[in-house]
Amino acid sequence: MSAAEPVTYDYDPDEVHAAAFSNPALAADLAFALTCHEVSSLVAALRSRGGSDAAARWLTHHLVDCDDPPRHQQ
Repeated sequence: MSAAEPVTYDYDPDEVHAAAFSNPALAADLAFALTCHEVSSLVAALRSRGGSDAAARWLTHHLVDCDDPPRHQQ
């Protein structure tokens, strides 16, 4: 048997990530369950891909139940 061929993708994983997490319903349903670090990481990733509106949605939904809102001040 030969070694397995490396996996190649026909898509940009960062683009798929940005598209998936740009969904407003997903932000509304899940932002409360994420930690501050998780939301900050997601917001940074979305902003880096041009998703400022999506990033703002995640942050807005998260801040409703956030225990440490000053952590997210820019």
